[in-house]
Amino acid sequence: MSEAIVIRKSTWHAGFHALIRSLYYSRVTVHGREHLPSHGPVLLLLLHRNGGVDGFVYRAVWPQICYTLKATLRKSLMGRIFFNGLEIARSDDGADASENLAVIEQCVTVLKQGACLGIFPEGTSKLGPAHLSFRSGAARIASQYRSQRDDLCVVPCGIHYERAWAFRSRVEIVIGSPISLDATASLGSIRKEFTIALEQVGANFPDAATQQIAERFAYMATLGTSHSYATVLQQLARGIPAELHQGWDAWEKTSCGRSLFLHQGVPLFPLRHAWLYVLAGALMFLFILPGVIVQALPLSVAAIAGKTLSDDTNVIALWRILTGMPIALLWNLLLLILLAWNGSWLLLCGAWCSSALTILLWYRCKKTLVVAANGLFHRDLREAAQKLHALVLHSLTS
Repeated sequence: MSEAIVIRKSTWHAGFHALIRSLYYSRVTVHGREHLPSHGPVLLLLLHRNGGVDGFVYRAVWPQICYTLKATLRKSLMGRIFFNGLEIARSDDGADASENLAVIEQCVTVLKQGACLGIFPEGTSKLGPAHLSFRSGAARIASQYRSQRDDLCVVPCGIHYERAWAFRSRVEIVIGSPISLDATASLGSIRKEFTIALEQVGANFPDAATQQIAERFAYMATLGTSHSYATVLQQLARGIPAELHQGWDAWEKTSCGRSLFLHQGVPLFPLRHAWLYVLAGALMFLFILPGVIVQALPLSVAAIAGKTLSDDTNVIALWRILTGMPIALLWNLLLLILLAWNGSWLLLCGAWCSSALTILLWYRCKKTLVVAANGLFHRDLREAAQKLHALVLHSLTS
């Protein structure tokens, strides 16, 4: 097998995934870039949370990363458009796994060429409270490589979504410190080191209820501050202060039975007069409405696909992207052809500018409208909500 085939570098996928990130998520923040070497060979250990979308987002760390991925993802033309990498046949997908040892050899070859290889040690994803069991593939690759050369840099990466499935939500990537590997280390000790390193860049909770409240607190901590969502979430994973539990219990008693408006699962209230937020939200809505109308077809298809095709929360965003992106590209190509054919260049420019405004303002507009609605219809809860927010900030800084 030639080197070009093994590495599978793809300018198309690097650019396409960048487009997906910029359209679906409002902000992708990378923490710890200083831990990345300037060149390979690099083995990235990647926590897996949000289905195939994780691969699109992690590419922000290293655009020409070479992933290992399920062979089933590239069976169709559409799959090959969205995904590239070294294909692994998995027996639990009904595939023949007899060639997986050869894939490990290919992974080692990729690393020898100085490339960046991305591995998802969990094998599959889940948006649950803790990481799934780590498989041995990454440790085997590292062990085999280290038996031949000593220049491998192994770096763990975690990924934290404010609202993994939500359109125009935010996501943060945490890059951990490189892992030092002993050339004589056993496979078991390498797996143990990998597990410890991955847990340090992730956030594990004892149950889904604790995870949910921690995610709410982490998002609340970012409101009006420079706090990192991922950093706060990791802090809360080490233990939620008792005063926060008490504060949340008090809030639930106060707001019980009220149909509050939520943003990222959290009820937001105005800091000043509610009518200021009503005005700001209305203005932004007027700016984004034309773009929503122009892009109604791909937005509708994506929304329907997310509801009807996904069987769990960790694949909602993936189905939205897999359906919405092709429709959006074809629809906008059709707009270009029809309007350019008629010489309606100003109309085309207006359609695309309004679409860009929709993308840029969606997150802020939704957030502002939530604040305005709660300020108008639940103004009596404003003081209690602000008290809870202050308690969260105090607990995190004390």
